[in-house]
Amino acid sequence: MAKRVVAIFFMLMLSLGLLFVRILSISQSDYAQAAARNNTRTITIGTARGTFYDCNGLPLVNSTKRYVALLKPTPEALSAIEPYVSDEELSSIREKMSKGYPVSVDVDTDAIDCPDITVVTAKERYADSPLAVHLIGHLDSTGEKGETGLEKSFDSWLQMKDSDLRVSFSVDAHGRLLSGEQPKIERAGYDSAKGVRLTIDRRIQELTEESLSHSSIERGAVVVLETATGKIRAMASCPTFHPNDLAKSLNDADSPLINRALTPYAVGSIFKPVIAAAALEAGISADLTYTCTGAITQGKTVFHCHELGGHGTIDMEEAIEVSCNPYFINLASKLEPAQLIEMADRLGFGTSTTLADNLTAPAGTLPKVEELNSPAAVANFAFGQGTLLATPLQLASLYACIANDGGYQKPVLVEGLVDDNGNLLDKTEIQPPLQAMSESTAHSIQRFLTQTVEEGSGKHAKPDGGTAAGKTATAQTGWYDGEREILHTWFAGYFPADQPEYAIVVLKEDGSSGATDGAPVFKEIAEGISRIKSETNTNR
Repeated sequence: MAKRVVAIFFMLMLSLGLLFVRILSISQSDYAQAAARNNTRTITIGTARGTFYDCNGLPLVNSTKRYVALLKPTPEALSAIEPYVSDEELSSIREKMSKGYPVSVDVDTDAIDCPDITVVTAKERYADSPLAVHLIGHLDSTGEKGETGLEKSFDSWLQMKDSDLRVSFSVDAHGRLLSGEQPKIERAGYDSAKGVRLTIDRRIQELTEESLSHSSIERGAVVVLETATGKIRAMASCPTFHPNDLAKSLNDADSPLINRALTPYAVGSIFKPVIAAAALEAGISADLTYTCTGAITQGKTVFHCHELGGHGTIDMEEAIEVSCNPYFINLASKLEPAQLIEMADRLGFGTSTTLADNLTAPAGTLPKVEELNSPAAVANFAFGQGTLLATPLQLASLYACIANDGGYQKPVLVEGLVDDNGNLLDKTEIQPPLQAMSESTAHSIQRFLTQTVEEGSGKHAKPDGGTAAGKTATAQTGWYDGEREILHTWFAGYFPADQPEYAIVVLKEDGSSGATDGAPVFKEIAEGISRIKSETNTNR
């Protein structure tokens, strides 16, 4: 009995001993792992976020390289980095190195020849002169969440968790780099192709912004649409802003954060083709003549022509060419208000357009039929004044519709989503156009607008060696600077005139005339697009 008790006692002690060894082993392993974690210093070099691409797959963000130098705390590294940093940065680097710390610093090159320096290439989201900023928008103060524009629309898709560019250093308990250790670079997922493809053409966007920047337009906008599809190939607003320096723009009197391409304005004479379309659809002949004496009275209101001596007897084509207000006032008076409003409605006026989630082009203001309840109200509407307001995008859609033989296409901004491997997902399908006016009506207006550029007020818009069609406008705003009324000036048109491909609308706030402000910008952009297409065809 005693022997059995002793045996059991020894077996129990052996079991307890083995258990103790096992527990000690596990504890030491956990401690070792924790110690390893505590002795690693990790720096996030770049935050991963999806890319906006143009229609050809070229990046509109994340296209600028940023170089970060990782320095070991050695005299050789300090000496090698000196030419690439400021005196202030060098002083900070020297202090950190004196404590044995590894150092990271931004530099402007990846060609630093020193074994104790590793240069990592990261992505800068916004370039020094970023493109399409009013469409793309900006991030919040953390740089991680979209706050406006397309950054907000696609925020959840663009966020890429656990895909940041990180660098890890092995350090001792005091944070000093361990001798002989190299930095470990982790960029899994950071270079993913994930993003959103837009209809914007980077080359046309660059051209448009450049044309605006050296024009006389300080505050204004340009929209370029593909006439057959409604795809937005460029959209620019000025003045512009930088997404990394919003504070500079917040108190700017010129309000650079506003996207003027999506802001409703008084329209003026570029609206006259809508009146012409309504009349032609109602059976009124383009040969209808009217004798302009320089003024016309509607009710108790006298409306003057810009040609104070009058244009004499003119038909519809000539009235568009010389932009005669009395002709169109007389023409509109022959139609029912419902006919006028219905045509404008078909052409997208008074209707908002959703370009993406949380990004909607405003409806502007289209008067109701009952608001055209007086001869004076109809007269104002006839030449794009009164309560009518529209965005440059809406006007571009109007002229694209005319160029497209009367087929109206809603504007499109997004081609689809792009996955990690660069494949296009959820591609936007272009819907068949809505026939807003008959082909014969569209052809008549095409003829009018072509003649306006060839012989009329739009001469300055004609591309060298090419053709175009379009219309000028000088819109009254009812706002005054002292005794001077502030005018908004426009040029709206398309090119080539015979086989239209692109509609372009140019707006200038506080302008002089559409002929001198907007038409030359239209011309420059049209010629630039022609060069781009020619170079593309040559390189195929």
